[in-house]
Amino acid sequence: MDFETGVLTVRAALQRVDKKLIRVETKSAGGWRPIELPATCVEALVRHKSDQAAVCRWAGSRWQEPGYVFTTRIGTPLDARDLLRDYAHITRPKPRKNTPAPNLGFPPIRFHDLRHSAATLLLAQGVKLRYITELLGNSNVSFTMQVYAHALREVQKQVATRMDEVLVPKPAATKPASRLIQ
Repeated sequence: MDFETGVLTVRAALQRVDKKLIRVETKSAGGWRPIELPATCVEALVRHKSDQAAVCRWAGSRWQEPGYVFTTRIGTPLDARDLLRDYAHITRPKPRKNTPAPNLGFPPIRFHDLRHSAATLLLAQGVKLRYITELLGNSNVSFTMQVYAHALREVQKQVATRMDEVLVPKPAATKPASRLIQ
């Protein structure tokens, strides 16, 4: 992560092999890519880096420096299972004894659906499919189009409506009869 430019570069992936997390090549050439992050994400990552430095000091000699953005409390790579457990805890908190679970207003979606939501929101904002494909690390635009066809249809509907707004003349506003006779 380059905090000066706000660019995160994906270089590899973590995969579980024989009960251990190992660093592997990305699934496709598109997987290795720089991602320009929004300023709000960069700010959150700066805060996270500061928090992580405090955890590193707490861990002392137990700290291992793997070079990952998100790690355990001793610096080892964060297991996806831990991330999924934390996500479930945040989005679907369990009720405590004799107390209902707090409703945080999150819809019941799978973690992977967050990726779909991001792509759909970008499509709805008019971002070109080619750029969304690059951001997601998909190998080609046709694959992205297949997966997000439903969202693309909605965007096409919005485009058609906007074309109508441009092409169909609006009737001139008429003044009420009482104003015409004075």
